[in-house]
Amino acid sequence: MSSGLSVNYQIASLWTFGVSVTGAGVGSHYGRPVLPVAGAADAKASLIVLNTNPTITYKPLRNLSIGASLVIGFEQLWLNGILAPALPHYRFLAFRVVDSPSLFHFNTSAALAA
Repeated sequence: MSSGLSVNYQIASLWTFGVSVTGAGVGSHYGRPVLPVAGAADAKASLIVLNTNPTITYKPLRNLSIGASLVIGFEQLWLNGILAPALPHYRFLAFRVVDSPSLFHFNTSAALAA
């Protein structure tokens, strides 16, 4: 499910500034291990995504608007009950990844509306 909130302010007769915040998340709990290996934890996964979009627009003509936006985002993936080979015996060993690294991302976009 995704949700969002945005505000827009007219800062001058031809200029506006706005900020939009959107977020989404999903999770799964499988209730059992991925493979039937002794000691394996139940498989779980979740993903969180959050984006913030500061935007500025300029309206040089009555029927033309020009805008630019920066997308600042955060993503985090959590996994539990992952299986990986255990060396040197080449057996499968269940281990937990409780907190996967987070990812910050930046993007830019521009739009023309007539």
